[in-house]
Amino acid sequence: MLQEKLKDYEVVNFGVIGYSNLQSLIQFREALEKWNKPDLVIINYAAFQDVRNTGTRYWIERMRTSAGYYLRSIKVHFMRFMKNNKPEIIYMPWESHLGSLAHHSALANYLDSIYNSLLDDTDYNSHEISKVIIKAFSDLCKIKGITLVIAGIGLN
Repeated sequence: MLQEKLKDYEVVNFGVIGYSNLQSLIQFREALEKWNKPDLVIINYAAFQDVRNTGTRYWIERMRTSAGYYLRSIKVHFMRFMKNNKPEIIYMPWESHLGSLAHHSALANYLDSIYNSLLDDTDYNSHEISKVIIKAFSDLCKIKGITLVIAGIGLN
């Protein structure tokens, strides 16, 4: 639809359903090495992407539940604060954190869900990681002389 409105421009859509902002940043960096510099970059941000950026236990379990077997053989990038509170990109396989009991017991699964929520609120700092990623987009665009637009999106 954007291409129809901007006939004098070439519009390239790198959007992928389920991608995190971090995966988009990695894809953008790779594209800059291979292609000509774009005039404009538009990225989307929504609060629900925060857990995707850090690969929280809750989000990984939700993805494994919905995609099941297909996620067992892939690895995904996440960003976490590591030593000295420095954000780092990690590349790790989808791993289920649920023990065998949680797969067979509603109570164990419920307790694991509560534990995941507590971790999400305290251990991952997902929103802060999202800020780091958006700043990395901004810094890269400034260095390259690219106009950056951040579009806020949400769920209805």
